[in-house]
Amino acid sequence: MNRNGLQWLLLLNLVVSAACLNQTDAPEPPETTESNYRAARDTLLRARQHFGVPGEGLPSLVLEGSGRLNLSAQFQGQTPGGDTWVEYRESSAYNDDNRWLGYSQHYERPDGSRESLRFVYLPPDEMRLVHLVDRFAIHVSSPEFAQTRGRLARMMPPLLLEEALARPSGLRYLGQRSGEGGPLDAVIMPLDGQSLTLLFDRQAGHLRGLEYLADVPLLGDTVVAWEFFEPLSGQGLPYPSGYRIQFGGRTLQEVHYDKVTTSEVDRADVFQIPDEIPTPQPPPPRTAGPPPSPRRPVAREVDAGVYIVPELRGGFHVMFVDLGEDVAAFEAPTGWLELHQVPASDFVPGASSGSVSRLYIDLIRETLGDKPIRYLALSHHHGDHAGGLREFLAEGSTIVTAAQMTSLVERAVERPHTLDPDSRAGQSTPARIEVFSGARTLGEGPNRIELIEYEENDHAQGLTIMYLPERSILYVADLVYAWPEGRRPHASHLPSTRRFAQWLRARDLRPERIYTSHGTASPLSWERLQQVLEADGD
Repeated sequence: MNRNGLQWLLLLNLVVSAACLNQTDAPEPPETTESNYRAARDTLLRARQHFGVPGEGLPSLVLEGSGRLNLSAQFQGQTPGGDTWVEYRESSAYNDDNRWLGYSQHYERPDGSRESLRFVYLPPDEMRLVHLVDRFAIHVSSPEFAQTRGRLARMMPPLLLEEALARPSGLRYLGQRSGEGGPLDAVIMPLDGQSLTLLFDRQAGHLRGLEYLADVPLLGDTVVAWEFFEPLSGQGLPYPSGYRIQFGGRTLQEVHYDKVTTSEVDRADVFQIPDEIPTPQPPPPRTAGPPPSPRRPVAREVDAGVYIVPELRGGFHVMFVDLGEDVAAFEAPTGWLELHQVPASDFVPGASSGSVSRLYIDLIRETLGDKPIRYLALSHHHGDHAGGLREFLAEGSTIVTAAQMTSLVERAVERPHTLDPDSRAGQSTPARIEVFSGARTLGEGPNRIELIEYEENDHAQGLTIMYLPERSILYVADLVYAWPEGRRPHASHLPSTRRFAQWLRARDLRPERIYTSHGTASPLSWERLQQVLEADGD
């Protein structure tokens, strides 16, 4: 063999060796846009066939299951870290005849309050809510309910696959990735302003999970991942036996189905209103034209230099106080992420992790001018109360809080917020945090504020009460929901309301006005709390 022949042979060996080294079980994504799309579509069609979904029409479904919910994973537990697991029950139903979609959830928090709700979404944009604890039902309409219905429908793989196939132009095959149960095929599903990564079992073909990115209060850019469990056997439809939601790397929720059926869907419990609850009237037809603009909240002075903002966002009231040279604000509210929806949506339409607190700061500025907001006092670590703290840090405020919240605040400062940048994004100034135990005084004079730690309780460690002794005004979060005159507290809030009334009495505190973060914006009095205790025989 001559020299040229040897060179070609060596070159051929190098090429073959390199090909062998680069060869894996994972195929490269198709090279062209069209072939990439075809691969994505074929993957979806294979999965749809696996779930028994015919070419036209969808199966009506009833799903019932139980499992557990980690309240701490979504910053609603007893501690900022650790886990707060509660038993959880859920049901879903889809009726293909009338396109109704139902969803219900039931669980009890450690403080004794219960969540037991049934939602039914009727096309095109109606929603019926049944509150099983407080025994009432409403039936309303809004353009937003059509979107909510779609997000809930994506919990059901057959409906999710059908929607993905109806959005063909943005479908793309991403290639293969490894998974605990074997290799997965990844497909991008486009949504309006967002996308989902759908994950399919490469061998069996069924949908194994999905992922997406979300802007989350206190966490910023966060991966939300759903895992669908292995299909049930012997129930007629090869449906997943349950699912798990991972939220920022922590398990948020696990549900295992004990019932999956396609029969008698119209009789599913989630679609029913109990006999003892009056059936609400359907909403009147909406008039043509754009919906009315939402009402902008306003600050209301309830005493000299003491302000309440009712309904800063739906169902949340805040307080701020003029200390003379500067200002103290209570709470850093945000919206509420509905993490059982795909993708998660905020209870406050259009809200980001910082937008609600940014509105709060703007209202303080409009009311008191350029006085610095020196203090932000947080009642506890729950996300809807502390999730906007980065907006106050951007203002240079000092966060005053119980020791239990220190790590949560520090982590919120460090986390990247690039999906929907807040006012703190790009700032590098150190956060100012003042930690107290037991009690702390802010300011002096008639608007002096006493922060009092609410000792051991079942709601949240380090929970803090804000008290203005000279004004006889108290602000409390979550322990009490103010209720209208002539009525009693809702049954779900009664246990914590009674414990708080007892705590006030034990401390010999008799505030004339008690403002609460939730419930009605009008204050309660000590006398009304006393009536609750007397009515319950205490």
